Amino acid sequence: MLIATQFIAFITVIYILTSYIKSTSQIKSYIKLFMILSLINAVHVVIQVILYGGRKFGFAGIMFVDYVNIAIIVNLLLVVLRRDRGYLEFIFLLTLALLVIVSVLMQTRNSWVSIAITFGLLVMYLYTKSELYNISRAKIAYFVSVIILLMGITVLFIVSRTDFSDRVTNIEIKEEVDIQEDIGNSLLTRLLIWDTTFRAFSAHPIVGIGWYSFPIVSEQYSQLPEILFEKYVEGLTPHVGYFAVLAETGLIGFSGFILLLFMIIKNANRVVNKSRNREERFIATILLWVLIYITVSLSMTDAWLWGVGIIVWGFFIGLLGGLYRIVNKISIEQ
Repeated sequence: MLIATQFIAFITVIYILTSYIKSTSQIKSYIKLFMILSLINAVHVVIQVILYGGRKFGFAGIMFVDYVNIAIIVNLLLVVLRRDRGYLEFIFLLTLALLVIVSVLMQTRNSWVSIAITFGLLVMYLYTKSELYNISRAKIAYFVSVIILLMGITVLFIVSRTDFSDRVTNIEIKEEVDIQEDIGNSLLTRLLIWDTTFRAFSAHPIVGIGWYSFPIVSEQYSQLPEILFEKYVEGLTPHVGYFAVLAETGLIGFSGFILLLFMIIKNANRVVNKSRNREERFIATILLWVLIYITVSLSMTDAWLWGVGIIVWGFFIGLLGGLYRIVNKISIEQ
């Protein structure tokens, strides 16, 4: 029942926002609210780390490792696409630095890979679309330089902290497992889950084992020793969104899921191209790249398919749906 409620909430959020939004100012207010909450949580993370040390995620919980990357994308686009000068530009750079530092403090490799891939794609996109956005390629180079500088500072920080560096750089792959030891954050813990996921998919490749059912039925497909299964697989999800969909819904469901992602990105890009003014295009670009980030992130985590993650995903799809209606309505009227 809880699982069904999550999906119903996902669809409901999309439907309500798509139907309710009547103007771009509403969308801007929702994006501003997300950014304000992200910045407040970022400050909370910094305070927690200063006071208690270790990995902290603020009041938003562990999903903030991805939420902060969404905030970074929005902030990056504010720096590059807005015409602000003086103190506003300085504030945007300051908040960008804060968000990047917090991302580092949370020490999550998967989210770093996701934002790095998205950043690379974004740079190529802006370079090829510089005329559409009326921005110079020199400004794009400046934008890239700022990020590289922040990354350089980040690397220096990592190197200077031995305990921090150990977690970030060590990916432990063991040929032999001592069951008395905690395997910790090694790649082996993921491989144990993925082995069971692959066996589940192999057993039901067409229709899968049932949506959201892997944590419940994984024992039926595991060939691991019982103690390893209970410690590292039992009750857990496959950890990778695409693996989860493939195992639980089979090739049929996976094909539909890929089509859904394709249509979301295609429609977002269509809204960018159909936008009639700078404000619409700016908002559409933010939504496009937030949704691209989530699409990339699904190759690293399945948290977007569960709990608050799926609601946040639905939130941004709903904002896109609202903007799509606004842009199409204007086009029809004209």
